[in-house]
Amino acid sequence: DQATLPNGVWHLTAERRTREADLGDEALAKTWAQAVKTWAYLEPRQLHVVINPFSGTGRGMQIWETVVKPVLDLSPHVVQEHITTSRGDATRYCRELQL
Repeated sequence: DQATLPNGVWHLTAERRTREADLGDEALAKTWAQAVKTWAYLEPRQLHVVINPFSGTGRGMQIWETVVKPVLDLSPHVVQEHITTSRGDATRYCRELQL
């Protein structure tokens, strides 16, 4: 499964199907959230998101707060965010997570 962002379009793979939703403003985010409601899960799920604010370009927290979280807030899912503060936090958290 992979998500790409060519020309502002996300291609999300789920169950061997590809869905598209443009991101960039509130109306498009609502479209994306509706797509999640329609095809990802019919009932609300608990999602765990691990954010490393210093990885990559160092924009993880900004992207989470301005792009990803607002979209997920429109979905029916319960989102638990986990922000890493030191090396190994993500690994430790995932090992301790009871699914």
